[in-house]
Amino acid sequence: AAGGAAGQGIAGAMVMSELLITKPRTSHCWYGLYFDVCAKDRPVILKAIQSGCSSPATDTPLPVRVWKCTEGSFQGHEEDESKWVEVGSAEMVLKTVSYDKFSFDSANAEYTALPFGEPVRVGAQEKQGFLVHTGHIGGLVLRGGFGRESLIN
Repeated sequence: AAGGAAGQGIAGAMVMSELLITKPRTSHCWYGLYFDVCAKDRPVILKAIQSGCSSPATDTPLPVRVWKCTEGSFQGHEEDESKWVEVGSAEMVLKTVSYDKFSFDSANAEYTALPFGEPVRVGAQEKQGFLVHTGHIGGLVLRGGFGRESLIN
């Protein structure tokens, strides 16, 4: 999955910078990934999304596109083009994130900022769906979450 960065907010929003990292774990996620950012009791301002590619895409310039769902969560809107607006697009080389069986520690993983226009506000108790798509089967590294470790508290 993609690692997202939640940044400093505006009045009433999250006031501290927080980097949310998903550890490299299993494989690639084919050409792209749908995911939701869920705010708990306070709004969150999303300023960037970072990710890496898996080894099959190392040093390969990739078309990378990022969309946000206009209806909140991505769920149920995956195939409805009218519910999506593009927030960034670029041809770029992503940093390779190792996902072999000995790479359980993400402390040394390096990610690349994906094309992302204006910050996106996710209101308290709301969800915001995103789609990140690349032009390569190994374009995004995937982390397989298991149990509690797949949750960000």
